[in-house]
Amino acid sequence: YNNIPVQHAAYTLQTGRKTFRFRRAFVAASVSEAVEKINDGTAGPVIENPVDTGTGNTHRPAFIFTHTPEAGIVPVWQELYESIPLLRETVDDCFDKLKPITGFHMKRRLFDKGARLTPEVLTVASVVFQYAVFNILQQSGVSPSLVAGRGSGEIAAARIAGVISLTEMLQMSFSAGQLLKQASRKDDGTLTIPAGMSGIFKQKLQQLSFQPPQVPYLSGVTGKIEDLGVIGNAGYWSGLDALFTAPLFEEGLNRVLTGDTQENEPASSFILTAGVGELSLPGSLQAE
Repeated sequence: YNNIPVQHAAYTLQTGRKTFRFRRAFVAASVSEAVEKINDGTAGPVIENPVDTGTGNTHRPAFIFTHTPEAGIVPVWQELYESIPLLRETVDDCFDKLKPITGFHMKRRLFDKGARLTPEVLTVASVVFQYAVFNILQQSGVSPSLVAGRGSGEIAAARIAGVISLTEMLQMSFSAGQLLKQASRKDDGTLTIPAGMSGIFKQKLQQLSFQPPQVPYLSGVTGKIEDLGVIGNAGYWSGLDALFTAPLFEEGLNRVLTGDTQENEPASSFILTAGVGELSLPGSLQAE
């Protein structure tokens, strides 16, 4: 749309477009200047206009984090990293903070040609990139109705909800990747961890300072909105359920999206996800 005069686009937006739920207003003399302002974060905050539909659902999205430690997604991460300055800034900050934890620089391990993509590298990258995407949304003024995570994605969800600090998110994701590296898969597809590894991971978790979630937190383990009493327990994170299998993640998410919620549980009419992988959604949502 670079050939469209700005005044023509502005007229169309004012007269031929419906009111959108999320708005952003800023001054630009050209399309290229508008794109530049959006990309470098100087375009101003997004203004949210929630509308009560009478259904009890909020128009704020649910932020969903998935478990995607797969080598095939690395080119996508690299494209995002190279094309979005705000995301690159967040990722670089995370990678710098990771070096004392990992002993190596994540960027080279992830993007260098011929790099060895180990489970701990992929798990950390999956958490960091999903966190970076939603961190940009939050800075732009888009707030979630709830957060939820499947597998290692629950670590990023915990950070966005304020349950753990940024450094703790990085520590947990690297340790989770090390745990995954030691795990083996049975013939039936289930994962097993060598004796003692879970205990070592639990000891590391006990050193963390878990905080009450600042937004509703949907557990992938229980399928319910949980508070610090559950997700602040090191035992919650030390097994396979929270970090890899998330047995009731989809059941809980389906209930939230269809409005079949319990008392004091939020409902949401749509989700935003930055991960890769299939989500089993209600039939009415599959077609949308």
